[in-house]
Amino acid sequence: MKNKQTREFKLSELFDIYGSKYLSPNIEYGDVPFLDKTKINNGVVKFVDADKSILNYGNCITIGDHSAVAFYQEKSFLCSDHMNKLYLKQKFGLLNKYIALYICSVINKEINGKYNYGLIFAKNKCESTIISLPVDDNGTPD
Repeated sequence: MKNKQTREFKLSELFDIYGSKYLSPNIEYGDVPFLDKTKINNGVVKFVDADKSILNYGNCITIGDHSAVAFYQEKSFLCSDHMNKLYLKQKFGLLNKYIALYICSVINKEINGKYNYGLIFAKNKCESTIISLPVDDNGTPD
């Protein structure tokens, strides 16, 4: 990363960002991660047994609107209604674990301490958050 050019991007330029809908926690214990507004354990608060048709696809970044901590979700999951789900836009190719973990670090550095239960990291704030990433000669994230 030495001598690499960087550029600022709004998260909405890089990701398709979705909120989440409330799912009743009336779910038996199983092997599907259930994410909620926590700053630890990759956002996972328990593992549940759930109908595969209602899962959120993995390979995305999640950010709790109260916790304001970015985590990479490699596998499909369920989540509470307090989550922002960030899926890399197709024009940038596929997200992989290492790129996602780097971007999570950059996001966390940018939003750390700015949001909490009194000032939540709502979807509109997520979309407008600006991060700086290394770019190639065309100004595309590298």
